[in-house]
Amino acid sequence: MGNKQCKCADEISLVEYKDDESQVIGFRCEKCASEWLKYNVECEKDLLVQESTSDDHMKLYKGHHFYRRKPLQIEKPKACEVSVDITPIKMNGIDKLKAGDHISWFRIFYWHHAIVLAVNTKTQTLKVIHWTRCGQSFVVKEEDLDVQESDVIFKINYADVVDSVKLVIARARSFLVKTKSYWLFTNNCETLATFCKT
Repeated sequence: MGNKQCKCADEISLVEYKDDESQVIGFRCEKCASEWLKYNVECEKDLLVQESTSDDHMKLYKGHHFYRRKPLQIEKPKACEVSVDITPIKMNGIDKLKAGDHISWFRIFYWHHAIVLAVNTKTQTLKVIHWTRCGQSFVVKEEDLDVQESDVIFKINYADVVDSVKLVIARARSFLVKTKSYWLFTNNCETLATFCKT
């Protein structure tokens, strides 16, 4: 994904993916959009380039080896290009959702998207990360969503996703730390959720 020849050595341009124990499990480069992951931990090994220790394929970062995610020359798919189907989840059926799921629901005039962090069936709430309005601007935020306010929530099912829940959530949380500005057509709630899942 991104620039085929990522040589970015500037750590300021790296956005870390951290797990629940605050361990770095991967990162993405803001300059060239390359993604680097720990070997054999966060995704199937055949998605990583492991055959070379050159800077094009492996980086030593904070004492650990991280490998470029495949494919090298192909951009991550745009949200509209990902093969998905949807499952409607009624209000009393949120127990069918789990951490790492991509969900969507209808707001006035548009469909909103988020990544699920946690499900609370007792209070009928979901903890999510999503783009949301904050005053006059948009921010990526972690917050509780009361599902009783929506008639139906849709779970977005990806046909070819093999990434771990841990990686999906770590990607989502990385946007709480650093993200580009919201843009309705190219950097929005749907593209955020799709990026985290794929």
